[in-house]
Amino acid sequence: MGAQNLFFAMLRSDYSTPRRRQLNFTTDIPPEIFAAICEYLTPDDLFTLLRVCRYFRALLSASRSAYTQEIWRTSRLRSSELFDHRPPPKGMSEQQYMLLHYWLTKCQFCRGQKEWESKAYWPFKVRACRSCLLERTISKHRLLNEWKIPKGVLSCLPYISIGTYEIYWISDVIQVEFRFRTIPPATRTLWATKQQERVRHYLQDVEEFELAYKYNMIFWYYKEQESIRKSCMVDDIAAELAVDPQQLKELSAYEEPLQWPPKERDWAAWRHKIVIGAQQFTKLQRRKVDKRWSL
Repeated sequence: MGAQNLFFAMLRSDYSTPRRRQLNFTTDIPPEIFAAICEYLTPDDLFTLLRVCRYFRALLSASRSAYTQEIWRTSRLRSSELFDHRPPPKGMSEQQYMLLHYWLTKCQFCRGQKEWESKAYWPFKVRACRSCLLERTISKHRLLNEWKIPKGVLSCLPYISIGTYEIYWISDVIQVEFRFRTIPPATRTLWATKQQERVRHYLQDVEEFELAYKYNMIFWYYKEQESIRKSCMVDDIAAELAVDPQQLKELSAYEEPLQWPPKERDWAAWRHKIVIGAQQFTKLQRRKVDKRWSL
């Protein structure tokens, strides 16, 4: 009887039923739900998620996944103050585009330890300082004469032109040459033709994008200079008229955009508006003071 009671007690105990595995949010969330959540995240948030766990990194790093590309594309379009609506160059994923365009500010190889200044090299899809670039690139002359790389392979690779020299990314050369050697000789010509066409279109897109990017950077530079000059001019006007410069910066004329690029006559017209606004403000202040004294 005691054994029977013990048996039924075991059936009623927690040990008799299998325990449910506790769900882990970071590994069990479906990709569809994850994509829906990420629709409301900024680029900063997405890059932070990349470092949370391997599962999130796998979801956000899949360059061929439609879900992943849509996540990054939505975040880019929502951040209109950081990006224009131009899509990335063909052959470049949304992650690489945002990484070069927005996130990386230092060399991605030495993290700014060798040289502080770095540049985005769009044909290679990297941001590098001069030292790291020289370590990872090779000239066309060396590839043809020392490495004995066939010209057909080089025509399948992106490059950058520095003067009369063509510079290639070493890892790209190794990868494409290996691919070229493993292809049956009968199909190498067809493969090379398709690859050359793909690279040609990619370099054209990159060139157009770099021109637009440089234009935006120049525009941003002039806007920054314009903002600094406005502030200095307002300080001078405030000193001349003995008013608070911060109050002049609150005038509607202060925020009026100038024709770009502004000429000296545009600056003179803008200064005249600020002076008139300052004089009107001074008169208003005097009226208030006179009214108080009259009371």
